[in-house]
Amino acid sequence: MTEEFNENMITEIQEGDKVKGTVQKIEDKHVIVFIEGAKFDGIIPISQLTSLHIDKAEEAVSVGDEIEAFVTKIEDKEEDGHYILSKRQLDESQSFESLKEKFENNETIEAEVKEVVKGGLVVDVGLRGFIPASLISTEYIEDFSDYQGRQLTLKIEELDQEKNRVILNHRAIEEEENKAKRAETLQNLEVGSIVDGKVARITSFGAFVNIGGVDGLVHISQITHDRLEKVEDALEIGQEVKVKILDINKQDERIALSIKATEEQGQDFDASYLDTSSNDDAPTLGDVFADKFKDLKL
Repeated sequence: MTEEFNENMITEIQEGDKVKGTVQKIEDKHVIVFIEGAKFDGIIPISQLTSLHIDKAEEAVSVGDEIEAFVTKIEDKEEDGHYILSKRQLDESQSFESLKEKFENNETIEAEVKEVVKGGLVVDVGLRGFIPASLISTEYIEDFSDYQGRQLTLKIEELDQEKNRVILNHRAIEEEENKAKRAETLQNLEVGSIVDGKVARITSFGAFVNIGGVDGLVHISQITHDRLEKVEDALEIGQEVKVKILDINKQDERIALSIKATEEQGQDFDASYLDTSSNDDAPTLGDVFADKFKDLKL
């Protein structure tokens, strides 16, 4: 009776079923899972624990963890039967549905950078997400190692469940942030003011100087009073300069700047005639201001 009763209590499990179990033992290359009411224990190979690269199973789970997984195969042996499970397949299926909804609603997601690989970054979004180098930042970055472990806000660029392909975009987030900063900067800038800037780009017709997150153009004719054949003869990328704002077109986000005008600022008063070192007949301060002094009563 007892044996018949126990057999009736066993849950019938088929391939493709979703099961819940507890991590009982961790080996380097697989995990043993106890499934209550099941005929056998489950085994999850290391490749089926996560979509991310790991060297040891303990990097993904711990003893005592409750997990869910799909049954991918049943090995029914009298003495050593077990279920082959895949936590990865279940996680990817659930994550894809969530990502699909966010993609359709144009929502952003948060994800941690797990790996820096050739050509971009790998992030964990419930499955393996990839950010190509061209979609990481608006700026040129030679070494992406500083991104390791960082939490990034991302937009979903492409989803393909059949190919298990998730392409993400961080550059778009930076572009939106920069656009907001530019709008704020444009509101605060005034024609005629002198501000600090940094040379961002050099062209044949001038240099673009970044002033508070927005670029303005210094035409080659506005760089120096001296004759200039090439912009590179006077400026270099990254150089800090002072510029005068000549004109602002807020609608088109265009700003005309001048470097040479900053040199003219405050030089309207010509004091050259005060130099008497080489001209005995040069006027003195008394000569210049005689009409101002004559009415003074001492």
